[in-house]
Amino acid sequence: MNLKRITVCLCVALFARILLSQSPWQTNYAGRLIVPWLDWDSQSNIVVTIIEPDGPGRPCPPKYTNLLSNTNLFTLEEQKLINEVRVKYKNVTTNSGPAGTVLSGLYQTNHSTPYGSDKVWVACFRYTNSEASDEILFQPGSKYASNEAKTYQALLVKHETKSGYRYDADISGPDNHGISSLQFDEYKNGMRNGLSVGSSGADCGDWKRFSNGMAVGKWLMWGDGRKLILEAEFKTPYDFEKHWHGIPDIGAN
Repeated sequence: MNLKRITVCLCVALFARILLSQSPWQTNYAGRLIVPWLDWDSQSNIVVTIIEPDGPGRPCPPKYTNLLSNTNLFTLEEQKLINEVRVKYKNVTTNSGPAGTVLSGLYQTNHSTPYGSDKVWVACFRYTNSEASDEILFQPGSKYASNEAKTYQALLVKHETKSGYRYDADISGPDNHGISSLQFDEYKNGMRNGLSVGSSGADCGDWKRFSNGMAVGKWLMWGDGRKLILEAEFKTPYDFEKHWHGIPDIGAN
């Protein structure tokens, strides 16, 4: 199973850590603003309006309010789907999947993370009323993991249909405040196609879209107080996965 993700879940809690860090990230290159997490020389067709990874951010105009209910950012169908994803995997276990599914496979595998490799369970479920399937990786090593032997609260989900549509959902939580985080990415025929959003509760931390594997249009990120810490626009389709470095480990020396 390939559940690698280039896009990490950039939730509000992570942004708070960024804003409090002392990282000397450069955001100006060759006389223009750049995104420090992308290859600098690849950004000639990216227009960056706001980039403040160390804070404090800029007031967010209403049209970019970082709520899942914002119809400027999400269609009604997308809002419905994300809310369904949050609910449908809430009580899954290694032998009991979402409503309307039956277990079709269960195995263990090694799962690599930036912090090492874990032995994890992967459960496969088949939907009885459609030609869709779920592949769910359970992460017992997460700080969000339940004390129950077979019930975990950190999941990597790959939902796929026969038509080639797929979404990946990285679900963690709830945390000590009862808030769950979700990284949601859409694919078509193996390429990123559609919405990519990281959220914590109802608040979004990272929002962008893809078409045929390329990032297109606006890219928005928010920090504390729902302030914009990134506003950029891909003027031409951009190979995001090729040029993305990822956000450095804030705790690294």
